[in-house]
Amino acid sequence: MTGKNFFGVCSYNDKSNYDSLEIIQYCIYIPLTYLSIKILNSVLPSKRVADYLKIPYLIFLKIYLLTDCILWGVYIIAIVVVTLNCTYFHTQDLTFFITLGNISKALLTLINPILRITYDPSLSNLIFKSSGGLDHEYLSSNY
Repeated sequence: MTGKNFFGVCSYNDKSNYDSLEIIQYCIYIPLTYLSIKILNSVLPSKRVADYLKIPYLIFLKIYLLTDCILWGVYIIAIVVVTLNCTYFHTQDLTFFITLGNISKALLTLINPILRITYDPSLSNLIFKSSGGLDHEYLSSNY
């Protein structure tokens, strides 16, 4: 049962079961991500819990999870609308959500690595020091 799905991506293509399982998976993922962000918000202001080395990493996690949650949320909305359009509505106007879902998935693969390189303290220090470029600690201390 392989072939192109509604978004034009080659994948598993079982019309009866796959879309509902994917929707359930993301509907579980998004609340868990929101819960993680809520926990990070409660931990972040407490300087007794996190010393000065952990605070940048917690900020990175919060930004990363928030953007990930938003983009997956847009994708799940697109899946729901496209599934409903193909089964019930059959209108041409709702095919825009196919493009919206593809843009969301493309942004996930573009934005997440950029966020990791930019905001993850351990990874950005490693990249900047190994490339012989500017020291990221120097750049962040001057702001």
